[in-house]
Amino acid sequence: MPASEVLNRADNYRGIFESIWNDLREPVLGAITEDEVTEAFEKHAGPYAGEFVPLLSSVILEVIRHPKFPKRRRAQIIFVANSLAGLKRLTPRRSRDIVAQELSKQRARQKHRILRRESYIECSCGYEGPTYKGRCPMRDSERAKIETERMLLGPRYL
Repeated sequence: MPASEVLNRADNYRGIFESIWNDLREPVLGAITEDEVTEAFEKHAGPYAGEFVPLLSSVILEVIRHPKFPKRRRAQIIFVANSLAGLKRLTPRRSRDIVAQELSKQRARQKHRILRRESYIECSCGYEGPTYKGRCPMRDSERAKIETERMLLGPRYL
């Protein structure tokens, strides 16, 4: 199975689960058998039930019973979607690994990204210290002083 196919399916499943997870979460997480998973999908995710059940009921049950299944909503959606993307041809773990590898390849191909951001400068005028909007604060010293204090102390102290 091509890795791009697994990644695209995971993206699609993430979108589907974003829209149905609020209704589906409790019944699916409370399911003990494959039949209960199927029933939960048919009852709470009607239009999408054919995509997931009964074909993936056993995999869904395995995924939600995983010892490292996340607690938070967004993390659960991503975990389930990435795990199911391999259908039954890949194990849920292998499916998640493929998605992670493909996403890291995509991030590495990005043209522009910030590698390092500095908040202190050494200026040709002799100033050394925090920047004012990325510039030397000597250009507008009063405003820079206020902004620097706000940055260092936070708004609650001014």
